[in-house]
Amino acid sequence: MSDELSELFGTAPVKAAAVECPAPGIYYDIPAHVYHSWPAIGSTLLKRYATNPSTAREPYIPGDDANVGTGIHSYSLQGQDGLDAECFILPISCEGKSGKATAERAEYQEANPGKVLLPPTYGPEKIHISKVLTGVDNSLRAHPKVGPILERSQKEVSLVWIDPDSGLACKARLDILDGKIIWDLKKCRKISGLKWEMDGGLNYRLQSGHYLNGAEECGLDPVAFGFIACEAFPPYEVRAFYSDPDKTETAQAEVKRLIGLVKQSVCEDYWPNFPPPVGLYDWNELTPDDLIEII
Repeated sequence: MSDELSELFGTAPVKAAAVECPAPGIYYDIPAHVYHSWPAIGSTLLKRYATNPSTAREPYIPGDDANVGTGIHSYSLQGQDGLDAECFILPISCEGKSGKATAERAEYQEANPGKVLLPPTYGPEKIHISKVLTGVDNSLRAHPKVGPILERSQKEVSLVWIDPDSGLACKARLDILDGKIIWDLKKCRKISGLKWEMDGGLNYRLQSGHYLNGAEECGLDPVAFGFIACEAFPPYEVRAFYSDPDKTETAQAEVKRLIGLVKQSVCEDYWPNFPPPVGLYDWNELTPDDLIEII
């Protein structure tokens, strides 16, 4: 089963050399593409599985929105050196969907293995990506609460642990570890839409549960989880929120349930085309009442 797990759980967004998952523990200064290649269960897989298990096996190919988020993370959490190490900003000639632009993007990807390609401009006003990155970073550092957090905290902390119920290796990459508080940096179009993305849509709440489970297993003794939201368009508004403790605790239990179902899907090669019903711990216990008719 190890080969199947390796193929499924290695979630590098771009092609990277395969590596073995390290022993359980806390790791610093791990390049993003190396972390993503570790064959362990991460939050991206769980969020996709919770929406539709049948698509969780497909390669994760992020679009420009996700790639811009990666660029913001790299620049604001690791500086220019981090951005240069993890991303490559495409020239204007690569913009659009023409055959020529697509071919050029492929050439730049081949010339920059392991790096995320950032679009030359972003948003309806086509703001150059470098201005987006600096605009967001300036707003983050000028914020009276977020600025000090960025100054004193540890960034991009990678965790590996063994889920005690399933025995499977799990991983998490904490954006910001401020003492015993975990913060996740989220790029968004509108801060007002973050709640939808937490409780539905992008399943951010599951991510918080997975990260807290990992932090506890690794002995970090976390006391809270929060989101730092930043809009990727002028005036680059920034706000920080603590995740509701009760909902987060529920998410921690939900994550453990999903990991058990993922293990069963791998072992039995059963990947249904609908979300796992609430409260289901074993696909063999699925009843007709649990099924959702697709018209």
